[in-house]
Amino acid sequence: MCSKSVDISILITQYNKPELTVQCVTSLLPYIPQQYIVEVLIVDNGSTPGTIDQVENALGKSVSILRQPTNISFSRICNLGAQASSGRHIVFLNNDTVTFSDWISPMLSAFKANPAIGLVGSRLLYPDMTIQHAGIVFATEGIFPLHPVHVYRGMAHDDPNVLISRPYPAVTGAAFMIERELFDAIGMFDERYVFSAEDIDLCLKVIEAGRVVWYEANSTLIHLESKTRAEEPGNTTRDEWNLELLNEKWLNRRLFQMSFELPGTSGHHKTPLLFVVHCRRNIRSLYRTSKMIIGNMKSGDRLLLVDCDADAAAKQYAVHLTKHNNFVVSTAQGEFEGLLRDDGPVSSIAGYDGFKIVDWRGLDDFSLLIETFRKDEKGSPVSVISLF
Repeated sequence: MCSKSVDISILITQYNKPELTVQCVTSLLPYIPQQYIVEVLIVDNGSTPGTIDQVENALGKSVSILRQPTNISFSRICNLGAQASSGRHIVFLNNDTVTFSDWISPMLSAFKANPAIGLVGSRLLYPDMTIQHAGIVFATEGIFPLHPVHVYRGMAHDDPNVLISRPYPAVTGAAFMIERELFDAIGMFDERYVFSAEDIDLCLKVIEAGRVVWYEANSTLIHLESKTRAEEPGNTTRDEWNLELLNEKWLNRRLFQMSFELPGTSGHHKTPLLFVVHCRRNIRSLYRTSKMIIGNMKSGDRLLLVDCDADAAAKQYAVHLTKHNNFVVSTAQGEFEGLLRDDGPVSSIAGYDGFKIVDWRGLDDFSLLIETFRKDEKGSPVSVISLF
């Protein structure tokens, strides 16, 4: 254990694959800036027997090793490593990274240049020198409302877009630096996440604390990306579970506001539409359905979300839509049969009296159905499109 005067603690987690750890550290050591006191701590996450011996034999006293006897989550092992380290800044570094230049100094320079910065991430390249990571944004075309994606992935390493250092909503946990004081203050990594999305969550906590997440283009490494995870089954299912947790936790925090503008219609249409969605499933189903509906709505239409035992993340998304979009009328408890009673939720919508109920299940073309209703000049004042 190093003294409290340590400037930087570099934490490298490993699970088996000792050759990756040795390559990572061997390439790193020559580029550690000499003006700083730096400790390198290998945090072993329950590797098979012999793994640690190979690392110790290859690296000797240039590193310290923290042994975790059983394999635990990435978020938990990172927290344990942070607690065992002592640097004023903490670097979390994947063992499948390769150093070819000084990437630490540009990170520290970013902190010094802007005191608002709380976390700095690196530019990461694939071995073919194309971009693996140059910042993370939240896409609108994913399977979740909050769906993080790597911007510029696959582009040339010297594309002008990736050479600009700037704030982002998130950066990858494969290589980032954070102030220890801030890391402790925001509660470290949320240990509910299992091997994905914990880095995104930490970045959002940094922003919520009033600090900046910064992508530093001058800090560059090669990232072999998830070689230690490739052999693990069930990654897709696990990643989706983690993204569901991310959405459940963050959708209704102040950082996000999903609002939509509905296109107007020519003149006053006799048949505005009320879309009723039965929230019976998970957030992915609700998000997919709501996107389809909103893409077909026009000014005057309304969207009613009915809570039929939706899961926690779906409930949060329903609340978010209602809060930020005035055309989302309400969220309600109950089954469809009670919606149109005199005391049902539809009756509380001012001016909506008289309904045409259509179950769209089995129809191939949802958009065609909607346009058919809009052309029906003899229709009821409101057509209720029921989506289960």
